[in-house]
Amino acid sequence: MTSSTYSHPSSGETLLPILHKHLPESLPLYRRLQFHHRSSSSYLLATFPPDSDVSATPQCFTIVYLDRSRRPETEAWIYSSKFSAVHHPASETLSKPVSSCPRCHWQLLSLLAHVRSVPTPPSVHPPSSLKQNDPYTTHLATPTLLLFGAVHRATAEDLHSPNLIPPSLPGLQNPYVKFLFHTKNLPRSVSTTLRPGLRWGQLRETAGDFQLVRSRTAIPRLEATMRQMVNVAVFPAEESSAPVAWGFLGPDASLSSLHVEPEYRGQGLAKAVTARLWGEMGAFDPSEGEEELGWLVHSDVERSNAASTGVQKSLGGTASCDCFWVRVDLGKVEEGFSVLQKGQ
Repeated sequence: MTSSTYSHPSSGETLLPILHKHLPESLPLYRRLQFHHRSSSSYLLATFPPDSDVSATPQCFTIVYLDRSRRPETEAWIYSSKFSAVHHPASETLSKPVSSCPRCHWQLLSLLAHVRSVPTPPSVHPPSSLKQNDPYTTHLATPTLLLFGAVHRATAEDLHSPNLIPPSLPGLQNPYVKFLFHTKNLPRSVSTTLRPGLRWGQLRETAGDFQLVRSRTAIPRLEATMRQMVNVAVFPAEESSAPVAWGFLGPDASLSSLHVEPEYRGQGLAKAVTARLWGEMGAFDPSEGEEELGWLVHSDVERSNAASTGVQKSLGGTASCDCFWVRVDLGKVEEGFSVLQKGQ
């Protein structure tokens, strides 16, 4: 079995029409390609050439967006046709196991082998920005580790079976539930009108707002990264006050870093921030008719987080599948090929 890897234009113009046909399964990568911000280190790979006709896309294919300069933040988003509705039996759903596909599995390993051969650029994260002796420090110090974001369970299982995912680092033991929403279906009961004494705004660079956000999460994001992401925040009426609630649209248009300070919880601010964010989807290039039909958006919630799960459901979210943030050891790709060959 063989598989070739091809570079595609960084604009995503050759891949967005194909990913659009595979919505909603392809949503994280689809939205990531619509996001305006790219770095000089980002690139797109697929297992079919860029001059392929959309109507002639092979049944088995894999697409990946990479920016290794972002490590130890999320470096890659991937879509495999393995979990497309047109690829597996109708009796299977996104929330159930997907049938094994040796060709898709082989393509995945071939892509990783190609990524391993590409020189790793310096990270934009200075080591001093990270806590000592945590997974992010290990990741930054180990160039062969690659962090995939919002990985569908089917792909995570393919990565796990040849032991490419180091068991000592967070990954498969931390499942997230992906919720899907149509913004046009936002419940009428959700209001973005704030009570007296609160006002809407955006996080400010000069007031220490981003430092506050970073202090409330264990996820290491540079302020430069957060400034690129769409955000909305709730402030007390006083101009000099710190924000009391905030949220971001991640690079893949997912609801990210939604937070309400403890003394302001129970007032509907999490729902209001989410609804307000969905009004900012203009940061992503819409496909034809998408604005009229209602933006398809998503969020990833830790399975153990009952409070956030309740917020997503109250906003009309539908749980679609489990996904994971997993670190892959590119140094073990050859072992992965051997394991797959022995299993055939």
